[in-house]
Amino acid sequence: HRTVLYLTDDQPIFRWTEPDSRHIDDLCRCIERTNGILSAHHQRWRIGNCDREKNVEVCSGWAVYIDDPECIHRHLREGYKLGFLGGGDSHRRNPGLCGALTGVFAKRFTREDIFEAISNRRVYATNGSRIFIDFRINDAFIGEECISKDKPKIKVRVEATKRPVKVDIYRNGELIHSVRENKEKISFSYIDRECPKGKSFYYITVLQHEKVPSYPSNVAVAKGNRAWSSPIWVHH
Repeated sequence: HRTVLYLTDDQPIFRWTEPDSRHIDDLCRCIERTNGILSAHHQRWRIGNCDREKNVEVCSGWAVYIDDPECIHRHLREGYKLGFLGGGDSHRRNPGLCGALTGVFAKRFTREDIFEAISNRRVYATNGSRIFIDFRINDAFIGEECISKDKPKIKVRVEATKRPVKVDIYRNGELIHSVRENKEKISFSYIDRECPKGKSFYYITVLQHEKVPSYPSNVAVAKGNRAWSSPIWVHH
């Protein structure tokens, strides 16, 4: 499955039942003749051989696909640059009410700027909650890359809607640092002193807890309010 986003309304529709766009590499060649970009859906996929493959769906109204991260991590380790999206995929045409959301860092609230932000992976995914994420490494922001001669300095700011909150930092698919706070707003810095030479990808995950009415007031139960930043790529 692929989502195709177009910058303008005058672009063609390509269907998998048509010979010219039946396979992913064929679809990529079709999209390269347009102003569109592609995002992969669901648990398993193969990225096509083109630069229009921008993002992947890490969660949707059906499931949290990054809980089984092998496919996502393998493509990132192979050098693909992919941002993280959340999609409702409910088939009911009610955006924003279907179990997952995408946060977009656009310069302005216009179609052109939102499209530019998604194209450059300045996005993050949630499974429906309104969690805010600000994630940086040195001078690089979400979806960007940087060169780091020293050990990378990671900066995180999270504004959740419930507490407590847990933030995990991943490097190349491995957990390297966690922060837990009994508050909704968290800001911290972390220096990755074990960063290997070469190119690495980093992303953060956020888990916020909710108190369930049937439980005692002092018991917090994780109901799955979560978020995932798109990666930042570091050349060390």
